[in-house]
Amino acid sequence: MGKLFRIEEYPYRVLEVQVDTRMRDKNYIDIVNIIHSLLKDVRKRIVCNKDGIIYTKCQPISFEILYNSNKEITFNFAINELDSLYFKNRLQTILPNSTLKFLDEMGRNDYIDEFKDSIVYKYNYDKHYMLSLNTKVSPIQSLLAIKKDLDDKEKLLLQTLILPIGNGWKTSCDDNWKKVRKGHDVTNGVNIFDDFFHWIDGFLDGCMDVIDDILEIKPKSDIDKSSKKIIREFESDSKTKTNYNGFKVDVNSYIKTDNNQQSYNIGKSIETCFRDMASDNALIMGKKKIAKEINRNMSFRCRNIVSELELANLIKLPDNILQRRFNIKSIRINQIDIPKECRNGFVKLGELEFHGDNIDWFLPVDRDTGSLAVIMITKQGGGKTTLQLNIANDAIKNKEGLVAIDYVRDNQLAKGLMKMYPDIKIIRFDNVNDLDNFSFPEVEINEFDDPFKRKVQANIIATEVRYLLDSMATDSEPLTRIMNKYLSSACKVVFVYRNKTLLDVLNVLEDKSVRNEFISRVIDDEIFTVDSREIKNLKELDNNTAYSRLQGLFDRFSVITDDTILNEMLESRQSKVNFVDIMDNSKPIVIIMPQNIFTNKYSKDVLCTYYMSRVRLAMSKRKDFNKICRVIIDEVHQIPKTMNLIKDTIAEPRKFAVNYILSMHSFGQLDKDIKDSLTSIGCHFMLLKGVDEKGFSELKPYIGDEFEYEDMKEMDWDYGSLNLINIKNEYRMFMSKLPDPLKDSRGKLFIGD
Repeated sequence: MGKLFRIEEYPYRVLEVQVDTRMRDKNYIDIVNIIHSLLKDVRKRIVCNKDGIIYTKCQPISFEILYNSNKEITFNFAINELDSLYFKNRLQTILPNSTLKFLDEMGRNDYIDEFKDSIVYKYNYDKHYMLSLNTKVSPIQSLLAIKKDLDDKEKLLLQTLILPIGNGWKTSCDDNWKKVRKGHDVTNGVNIFDDFFHWIDGFLDGCMDVIDDILEIKPKSDIDKSSKKIIREFESDSKTKTNYNGFKVDVNSYIKTDNNQQSYNIGKSIETCFRDMASDNALIMGKKKIAKEINRNMSFRCRNIVSELELANLIKLPDNILQRRFNIKSIRINQIDIPKECRNGFVKLGELEFHGDNIDWFLPVDRDTGSLAVIMITKQGGGKTTLQLNIANDAIKNKEGLVAIDYVRDNQLAKGLMKMYPDIKIIRFDNVNDLDNFSFPEVEINEFDDPFKRKVQANIIATEVRYLLDSMATDSEPLTRIMNKYLSSACKVVFVYRNKTLLDVLNVLEDKSVRNEFISRVIDDEIFTVDSREIKNLKELDNNTAYSRLQGLFDRFSVITDDTILNEMLESRQSKVNFVDIMDNSKPIVIIMPQNIFTNKYSKDVLCTYYMSRVRLAMSKRKDFNKICRVIIDEVHQIPKTMNLIKDTIAEPRKFAVNYILSMHSFGQLDKDIKDSLTSIGCHFMLLKGVDEKGFSELKPYIGDEFEYEDMKEMDWDYGSLNLINIKNEYRMFMSKLPDPLKDSRGKLFIGD
């Protein structure tokens, strides 16, 4: 007979779950659905071949909470070998941020044999399975608290065996509800005669179920004449139980202790924990037994049939609060996986641990995503300068263009770059010999070109000059139409020639002789005619009335002339850099503005506006648009005029292939239209540890429910960040440690933040 018929079962593999801090209730229903998907029709479990009939046994899944002798608590699923990989893969999709590993993969043995000869208690329904436990409450908190009752040498295994079943049980329940409505109280137990035929009806869903339920015999209860009252007193969980899938559940506690009284106390404590779920039904502790043989087979006498809602509460894992309270080893919120787009790249922004592996993450290399602005929200001392230096270093090593503007405190970023790269291009303002001038060499003026082309190029520069002078308004009022008229005309007659500067424009406006000299020259060179609008406009300035209208324009120039450094730049004739060259040839440049030499609050903004206008010109004039240029500006809230200038270029990152790296203390420090521009394109955000709650709340509309401010405070690292990375117009969020500070060959830091 053994050759003709064989029952086949597979060994178990134990899957340890290191839970994520962001578990949601929906996760458990999804897990329950995975378990139910393992239900196989009996016809699929019977195979007939030349060797005979092979019947594959339905093996339960076991959810197990293990309390080790050192009071460490772990959470595990035991699954038969045949279904183990399927279950793990499906579970990982539901718990993507949890670490799931089989014990055998970690070189560890199954712990179940450790509980041989332990004391075991079973927990069974108090009443018929037609009645439900409370589906809105989980006993997990109470169960975790039991660990305080265990001494250092005692162990506890709380085992919940789960077997998905077909729908035969629902018919039994429905019939019993009909009897209850007629006045019969059949809720106190399972009746063999009522259930037998229903289990026969469900044979094809699992023939072993028949035997199981037949063996559980309880006498029919007395009739209760107050049937309507009985029905009314039942909870909705019971009345709707058959709307859900069913599972046989065998709940056992294995207690390893030398103290019999202690084992009883622990067993009763577990029963008390299950009372959290008590409603129409409850789980009651049975008699003490000794586990002479220990396995994961379900008892033939198991009479617990739970709905998926009940089961979801029986397999609950601890949430973030319980993890901290009971010191549960878990995957912290800062150990969430990163998007695949961030796994490779050139600009490293951080690192994290995921599923036990250390992972570096990078700014995506995709042109669309990698060109989006990176906005750092941080307080002083949050590590931003170290991060900026790392970004700059990665850009240089990858032979990308780099523009770093440093006007903050003692210029740590600039000093760090100069230590690392002594030959780096520098524009500084604390030495007159290093000063740049106010010119626009990015717009190439070829005096052999035809007049039209030269005028087009000059008009481009005129536009940037207007932006620059607008930034100098202390009253925030833009240039008037009349002022624009004369300024534009002056720019056009000046910048049709090479190597001209803003000083030439001022001289044309102020000095009649200089003005007439330029007018004569452009007419003689046949660039403009006597009747040209630009020439007529400039000749109007010979009239005192027209000249008086330029006072507001001269007031703006006075911002330059009244500042020693800016005035030296105005007078200078040396051009230190061409940003087209920086971008096309992937060169780095550092612009240093020592804080102690700029007493005028507008000076930094004027200079940054000027250089960013030239960067903007270079974006359109460059030859190679495939090379990204990184632009790093710290504390951009100090330069509102500059931000207003560059907001349009930030809004079109792919077009210009320029990646802005901007930092500020709070997103709310920016003007509304600038914030709208940044959020409309979906720039990347990095909230560095230490940012205050107000800074966090400003981005809460984009963070949603994924993270709370408490998560920021609880980062495991001294220097870390919450990252909102825009991938295809959807924010992917995770936490990470910032890159380590860069050191020289002697191990000395280049900067300290």
